[in-house]
Amino acid sequence: MYFRLTLLIAGFTLLALKATIGQVPTGDISGVVIDRDSRQPLPGATVVVLEKEEFTGTTTDQNGNFSFRNLPVGRRTLEISFIGYETRRLSNLNLTSGRELEVEIELSPAAIEAAEVTVRPERVDSDPVNPFSSVSSRSFTVEETQRYAASVNDPGRLAVGFPGVQPQRDTRTDIFVRGNSAAGVSWRLMGVDIPNPNHFARIGSSGGGISIFSASLLSTSDFSSGAFPAEYGNATAGVFDMKFRRGNRNSRQHTIRAGILGLDFATEGPIKKGESSYLVNYRYSTLGLLNEMGIHLVGERISNTFQDLSFVTQWSDNSNNHRFTLWGIGGISRESEEVVEDRSEWRTYTDYLSYDFDTDMGAVGINHNWLLDERSYLVNSIAVMGQKIGFQYDTTNLENESFAVDNQVHRDNRITLNSTFNHRISPELRLKTGVQASIIRYSFFRERYNFERKQQEQIVDGSGTTGLYEAFIQTAWEPHPRWLLNLGLRGMHFGLNSTSSLEPRVSAAYNISETMRLQLAYGLHGMTLPLGSYFTRVPSNPVALPNKSLDLLKSHHFVLAHTWDWAPGWRLNTEFYYQIITNAPVVDDPDRTYWLLNEIQQFAEEPLVSRGYGYNRGVDITLERFFDSGVFMILSGSIFRSQFEPLDGKKYPTQFDSRYAGTLMGGYEWNIGNGQRLELGAKVIYTAGLPIMPLLEDGPVRDDREPVYDESDPFSIQVKDYFRPDLRIAWRRNNPNNSWILSLDLQNATSRRNVDIVRRQFDPDTNEWVYNRMAGLTPILSFQIDF
Repeated sequence: MYFRLTLLIAGFTLLALKATIGQVPTGDISGVVIDRDSRQPLPGATVVVLEKEEFTGTTTDQNGNFSFRNLPVGRRTLEISFIGYETRRLSNLNLTSGRELEVEIELSPAAIEAAEVTVRPERVDSDPVNPFSSVSSRSFTVEETQRYAASVNDPGRLAVGFPGVQPQRDTRTDIFVRGNSAAGVSWRLMGVDIPNPNHFARIGSSGGGISIFSASLLSTSDFSSGAFPAEYGNATAGVFDMKFRRGNRNSRQHTIRAGILGLDFATEGPIKKGESSYLVNYRYSTLGLLNEMGIHLVGERISNTFQDLSFVTQWSDNSNNHRFTLWGIGGISRESEEVVEDRSEWRTYTDYLSYDFDTDMGAVGINHNWLLDERSYLVNSIAVMGQKIGFQYDTTNLENESFAVDNQVHRDNRITLNSTFNHRISPELRLKTGVQASIIRYSFFRERYNFERKQQEQIVDGSGTTGLYEAFIQTAWEPHPRWLLNLGLRGMHFGLNSTSSLEPRVSAAYNISETMRLQLAYGLHGMTLPLGSYFTRVPSNPVALPNKSLDLLKSHHFVLAHTWDWAPGWRLNTEFYYQIITNAPVVDDPDRTYWLLNEIQQFAEEPLVSRGYGYNRGVDITLERFFDSGVFMILSGSIFRSQFEPLDGKKYPTQFDSRYAGTLMGGYEWNIGNGQRLELGAKVIYTAGLPIMPLLEDGPVRDDREPVYDESDPFSIQVKDYFRPDLRIAWRRNNPNNSWILSLDLQNATSRRNVDIVRRQFDPDTNEWVYNRMAGLTPILSFQIDF
């Protein structure tokens, strides 16, 4: 199968080459210029292409639109200016011949008279899209998910290279942000909070195997790692604020991508030319190709497949004051592990243990953007979403009879209403306020076989309907060109147990000079627990649902940041942070140290109380070279401590207290003539080994099914350090009617097999519990053609 795929890719490449010999490739750029605060179009704005030797410029029409035709392909920079607004520059746009490049450009009103001196650092490509995000936030583009080695179009895998982020596993998108559990990371799409948007989504976590998001639909989006603005809620660790772009309104365009991970197809174009558009992507993938090559990402006996569909449709009325966006995302994934085929080789429990793991996720919404006047707009949204996660573990005897030992089915379906009002009070003062209400219909069930009592026992069981209600208000005030103050307040009420949270948020930025900025931020952040944890059942406990009254998790974030643009195209960012977690669920026993947030996945399995604490402190340092002259780079390092405090009042390291981590990722592009480009990339990830629970040496030896841990000294030992270098090479060619790129990513180029802390099993040869090892070298070959 791998050989057939290679032939298919080679055939596509040869056909594209044959059709384009001797022709000069060009591309088109079109876009719209709008007011950042009111979303109103700006007619008469000047747009200039800077790289061309002769002057190439235009002005926007009455709807703010502009276009350039037949520009030479390659990297292009646009400069946009308009009277009364700050000049904006979009650098190194990737113009290809396969599709029209569309951009949406937001201009900020100038807060001072033109004669006064500007004393703020110039806006750069990584600055967050959200103007209220002042610290611990950065934007990322679709192109970054493609050009950084082994990111494979996945925002979660790209974020591994961002400051304060630790990877967990080669095969998972769960990320630990500044010592926090992955459960504290929130995903939102088109302004609405959504369920975990990953294939093979993990219970009680925000990650999975690979993102459901398609690179063909994504627009520039934000990732935040602390002290979020008031509009972000129900998260304590990080926020992915994802956005879909609109389809092309002028011409039909298509993308076909084929590779080791599968096939996907995207198409876009006008519904009514110049006024409305559609954009759709479908992907079907299987890891069977890698298994046939002898490369087992998850395990030798494990097979999995997944598929997903994403779409966005956009239209407006004749006045262009009412704009509608219909969007959707959905994914289905299946994974199974078979028993060891040769029964004579059965030596331990995992040899005759099998499982089926199914996940389904979907969300469909419609947004109405109403431009009220030249200073205000209102966005109303309604979305329907749902997620199902099912696990079933079975054992098999020598007669090939199966017996269920662990059965889990978790359903979370929601209807969410969201309304956000934006108003520019003056050039110096902006206001944003909104409400969100989610009606949640849930069903959580887990039944596990107790081998000691020889009976099935319900661990989690609950179903019903509840609500989550949130509201916020925030302002951004620039009293002086050197100062920016953000003030916000967020409220949240959880109907399941009538718990509430009122959360102040504040940040200040001071521009020391045109190249330096000092920032300070504080925020209180509340979050519901993974919902299944409220429905724990314990057979020996007289209380039916002992965890249902658990309080909202609370987290105080403090951040001090310094930004220095020390040379053109270079930025050095330093952030000190301190986080205090309160209301953390712990076991109600001062002689034990169980803390729910140490779980990488799963819901609570025993009665807990909201009386634990957590403490995260550290410094993140990032040196970034923005894309220029073919070179790009991010070097980040973190030194930190992550501790928790159970009822005994002592502080212990958390599961995520690796103490230091570093990432280097970057690359270089060569233009090799005739519209061709060679791209090289590399990423090196290094993290000190994660702490693990020691085994109870003198405790009872149950069997080879489950180890017995020593809670008296939690997470006191560490596994070996995590080290993974990734490489990428790609050949891009632009042709008159299409463009294509052939790429090879080598994940774990040195084939070092890092420790997998999630999968621990008994080794009968050594009579010890050992951790599995992750995959070695993994080649990911891909071919993409745009036409």
